[in-house]
Amino acid sequence: MKIDKDHMYHGAALIQIIEHKSYRSVKTYGSRRGKSNCTFLVNGETGILIKYASSPRGRADEYSFTFTQAHLRQLKAMGRDFRHAFAVLVCIDAAEICVLSHEQINDFVVLRKEDNRNQVEPQYQIKVTAQRNRKFRAYIDAPNQKGLLLKETKVSRNDFPKVLFRR
Repeated sequence: MKIDKDHMYHGAALIQIIEHKSYRSVKTYGSRRGKSNCTFLVNGETGILIKYASSPRGRADEYSFTFTQAHLRQLKAMGRDFRHAFAVLVCIDAAEICVLSHEQINDFVVLRKEDNRNQVEPQYQIKVTAQRNRKFRAYIDAPNQKGLLLKETKVSRNDFPKVLFRR
């Protein structure tokens, strides 16, 4: 079987989940339209959508994660169907993983939509910086205003994978 980059980079997150003391099971999460190659169900109660970015770009050394409307629908469905749902953001060059709840992702998207006269965009860019010895900074930019942040969230570097197992 051919190995895709998805297998390698998703594997980085999945191995950490499997090694956690509270781990019991992981399986692919299938929507009504079929299986996704980036969504999984952990311990039967936590949905995750795994995304990866190879290297940081720009002046701010930011990892950019694209969330299409399909990704947002998957997160929303997992948030509805399961106890918890998260976006797991693998920052390859930093060799670290930032995790955001589906509510945090939704807050970013809603703010951007409101700031853009309620226009729905085909995709949204969530950006993450991973500066050494600091928390992750996850944020979304204002529409049509490069570098102007709408909302920023700081995320502890050691939240993943333990946040997936909180009750």
